[in-house]
Amino acid sequence: APAPPLPKPPPKARGRFWLLPCTDDMAMVVAREQQRLAAAGWSLLTSGEAIIARLSNKAALRLHAVAIGLPQMLPDHYATPASATYPCVLKVAAGEHGEGVDIVQNAEEVRKLSRRYDGGWLLQELVVGAEEWACSLLVDRGVIKDAIATKYVYDKEEYIWPHVRELRDYRKSSRDVPAAHLTTFGAFLHAYSGVCNFNYKVRPDGRLCIFEINTRIGADLACDVPPPLLRSFFQKMDETIAPQAEVSFQVTFRPTAIDEDIRVEGIRLFLDGTNPLALTCVGACVPQPEDSINDLTFDGLARQAQTQSVSIKNPTAKPWF
Repeated sequence: APAPPLPKPPPKARGRFWLLPCTDDMAMVVAREQQRLAAAGWSLLTSGEAIIARLSNKAALRLHAVAIGLPQMLPDHYATPASATYPCVLKVAAGEHGEGVDIVQNAEEVRKLSRRYDGGWLLQELVVGAEEWACSLLVDRGVIKDAIATKYVYDKEEYIWPHVRELRDYRKSSRDVPAAHLTTFGAFLHAYSGVCNFNYKVRPDGRLCIFEINTRIGADLACDVPPPLLRSFFQKMDETIAPQAEVSFQVTFRPTAIDEDIRVEGIRLFLDGTNPLALTCVGACVPQPEDSINDLTFDGLARQAQTQSVSIKNPTAKPWF
């Protein structure tokens, strides 16, 4: 079957146009079609499908946490309804925006509700507390480029969002994300590129308790972060270099003496996500041609301006700047 048509950036538009997923399913589509989307003119910041799947699927996320030695940063997991501590949370393995998540009181309720979860489910600790956090991250090949965390306070200690009332006066967005939190986020995001969102609480002992990682733009970033923070977050995307893309930068040459062979070798360029690059610059500083030297003589009255014109001619085949 022919490949489905892809959206195209606005025609005759200047600058880079970013295509950013707003759902987990679309994040997979962008990852799968990234070569075709890039060829169509979109700027992308995405990862491989396997990387996205291990973060966005809640069952796979637990396996990933175990593999990197951080299962304690997730809610306690119960292998069977009989081993659970109630009340606890039953959730579908792949879901978003609070869909397919229930607080259950006993094993019989688990068996009854789990029948509707065709794609798999998991049973985990109900983490109490009225404060919850959402942190949106800009990540390029595992390196966190920017982070904005938003604190939400609700009117209950036990709840499933969005079935709870937020106390809006306590909402706050900030870039002041603790370094320890960023270190934990970074451990989960090895090799990941894109915008993502961590939903979590902070336990009384200071440990994070991460509920989910969304490999897309979260509602916190799209709806709740103040516009100045949001604008600066997206502006940082233009500082990234996507796979197979090119970025130009300027080198300024300011010679201080006449020299026909000015050479600076081994200038190191440090870029996050790759080894340092080496740059060699070669130039020359030539004498000013004598026929271009003109003496200007001013013979003006005191406190009166006098203006004369100066002509500059470029005799070479290359432009001067």
